[in-house]
Amino acid sequence: MALPADALEFSVNQEIKGNKHSGKLRLTSQSILYKDSVTGRSDQISFDDLDEISWRRVADGNQLKIELLSGKIKKYDGFKDEHFKKLEKYFKNNPDKEINQEELSIKGWNWGKAEVNKDEFAFISDDGKRAFEIPLGNVSNCTSNKNELSLTFHQNEDANALTMMECRFHMPMADENTDPAVETAALITSRADVLEAKGNAYLTLPSIQCLTPRGRYDVKLFEKFLHLHGATHDFKITYTSIIRLFLLPHKDQRQVFFVIAIDPPIKQGQTRYPFIICVFDKEKYETINFDIDEAEVEEKFDGKLQKEMQGPHFELVSRLMKAVTGRKITVPGNFKSSTSLSCMACSYKAQSGVLFPLERGFMYLHKPPMHIRFDEIDNVNFARESTKLRSFEFHVQTKQGQKHVFGTIDRAEYNCFFDFVKEKGLKIRNINKHEEQRVEDFSDSSGDEYPDHYANKLKDEVRGMEDDDSESDDSDFDPDKADPEAKEGGDEEYDSDAADRSTDSEDRNSSDESEDEEERKPKKKEKERKQPKEKKARKEKEPKEGKSRKKKNKDGPKRAMSAYFFFINEEREKIKADNPGIKITEVSKIAGQRWREIDANDKAKYEEKALKDKERYEREKREFIAAGGEMTVSKSSPAKKAKKSSAAPAKSPAKTSAKSAEFVASSSSDSDSD
Repeated sequence: MALPADALEFSVNQEIKGNKHSGKLRLTSQSILYKDSVTGRSDQISFDDLDEISWRRVADGNQLKIELLSGKIKKYDGFKDEHFKKLEKYFKNNPDKEINQEELSIKGWNWGKAEVNKDEFAFISDDGKRAFEIPLGNVSNCTSNKNELSLTFHQNEDANALTMMECRFHMPMADENTDPAVETAALITSRADVLEAKGNAYLTLPSIQCLTPRGRYDVKLFEKFLHLHGATHDFKITYTSIIRLFLLPHKDQRQVFFVIAIDPPIKQGQTRYPFIICVFDKEKYETINFDIDEAEVEEKFDGKLQKEMQGPHFELVSRLMKAVTGRKITVPGNFKSSTSLSCMACSYKAQSGVLFPLERGFMYLHKPPMHIRFDEIDNVNFARESTKLRSFEFHVQTKQGQKHVFGTIDRAEYNCFFDFVKEKGLKIRNINKHEEQRVEDFSDSSGDEYPDHYANKLKDEVRGMEDDDSESDDSDFDPDKADPEAKEGGDEEYDSDAADRSTDSEDRNSSDESEDEEERKPKKKEKERKQPKEKKARKEKEPKEGKSRKKKNKDGPKRAMSAYFFFINEEREKIKADNPGIKITEVSKIAGQRWREIDANDKAKYEEKALKDKERYEREKREFIAAGGEMTVSKSSPAKKAKKSSAAPAKSPAKTSAKSAEFVASSSSDSDSD
């Protein structure tokens, strides 16, 4: 989106409970807006709420510190030196504020003065400069013991491996009646996100069913946090860590999901829960009562809630959480499935769930629950599942390189879902002229005919091979003419007079028969081993009468190359230069990996080259055939296989010959004489 002429935009970082989040800071003539690129949370600062603005040098470039009249402090790091003049001009023209250039203490002194300023705890060195500041939103507990003040911080699993969890200060007493540690601890506790239950909860919601973390919990609402008390686990969640609320209908239309997004996530053992998913029955009505006075309820929630409220259970809980956290509730948008629902049944990593296409992102419930915003999506893709014809897959590639695959989406949802994705302006991968045609064929097919584009592609390739490798007509094929030995029987394979000649040996004595048989057995085996070679040699010397062999022509056009071969031809030398002495097999592996990782735009130029090369091949082939040339005959064409299979039954099943003793004796004597 284009910025106004007088607007400024910077890529900055913001520290959130020990972890740095990148984001965009936009300064317009109406307000100041910051959007966190990690959580998607947006903060808007009005000019009327500005108090003081400071510019100072920090570890990560320069920092812009904005103090608000409401008591909050915003800090944005990552500014460059040349940005100061732009910011100074902006704040002077729009809200009429001056930027104070502040210098921090870098002497490393560990003594000085500690003070609480709005929502931060600052340590000031003896030179009058600030040494460091601790946001009170990071403090989870604060205790005092004699002259010592101890601060404990929230644990953030997304932060670095080494994080500060506790900090202690020694505060000597100025006099016997005043303890500065106790006074400071009380002041910090009143402003920090301290997870300490003082007094009773002002409201308790009993037996709330949760899918994650699984179980039933009693939800207690305190001043600064809510407490989930279950049979085995307890969780305390500060209201400031709740970044989003969702109210989504179940696909059975009888239940409702209420989802609470948390950053940082709560943790139980090694399991992290970035979402709390509650389930409510639509037709269940409840009555809730606050344990505080009506006037206090009016003052605390600005008239948004009453001391006693009645209605559907899910509506009461959603109204209550909206008033307590100050967050808007996200509901389904304009998307409607083929069955007029706001969601689609699908699966993610073998876990069944539902996918909600929302106005600004996708929400998947419930294992694992995830929320993918449109602004963090790089591209999406629609793909047919390899094993199923009645469903398709939806692939989402984020800008951080993560890939999410939602499968088993019913084919009937394709039209409405594709239109929704296209309307939201998401980049659909591999949508060119050919892919658009495939999409139309996919969506327009009806009834029981489910086109398989992969199978159709293979069929087209087979047709092209048949056109290239032309074969002679099989209509005049005669197996008897092709192999005359199959009909008459060869001299070596089958002897038709074996039975007649065997009668001559019946008049011989038993000793001759035994000797002849012993001689016949080894010669018979030896002859069987020699038969294939002899037969092959004879067939090569004597061509068959009924079969005319075509001469191969090597002057035909060069075959077309695929897009991958164009890619590997360009990358081969680069890979060899990057990896001296690499083997050829390793070159192919690296090239294949790079081919899989390139994006659609880079791959398109190779596909275009392959398409042009294919057109060149078809054109040269037509010219070659028109000039009287013949294409090369394939060695393993389907027609030849059919000839071999049809000719096989015509051969005689007899494989060995039966010869008389006289023939064996004479042949053996001849071999001895040689």
